[in-house]
Amino acid sequence: MLKLDFGHHAFVASPYISGLIHHLESRFQNLNIIGAFSVLGPQAAALGDDQNNSHLQTLAKRFLPGKETLILQDWQSFKEHMLGGGAFKDKNQAEIMTLLDSECDEWGQIYPLLSRLAAVALVIPVSSVNCETSPQ
Repeated sequence: MLKLDFGHHAFVASPYISGLIHHLESRFQNLNIIGAFSVLGPQAAALGDDQNNSHLQTLAKRFLPGKETLILQDWQSFKEHMLGGGAFKDKNQAEIMTLLDSECDEWGQIYPLLSRLAAVALVIPVSSVNCETSPQ
């Protein structure tokens, strides 16, 4: 915990900083969910199972309740495809998720739970802030 010494100004600064921290935490409370989608990226297959399983559990609890065990089983098979190359060789995360979500590709049928997660990830807005332009 950050400890700041404001001396006699603490009666003003402390409530302000506490309020600021509270608002930041409430504004960005779902960052762990956004970060968990990294499990669908090419680097995830090379990471340890504990981290990937944690990400999958986070996503399953939020988007696929009751499917936590099934998604871990799908992941083990999917991970082998990722490590083996093939269709996923030299693909970035967006391309992998697009393959999983495609109605014209077999990957969505082979891994329906991962396909649903990919579909969710692909529609998450990159930013919730309106674009600002500077006057010229």
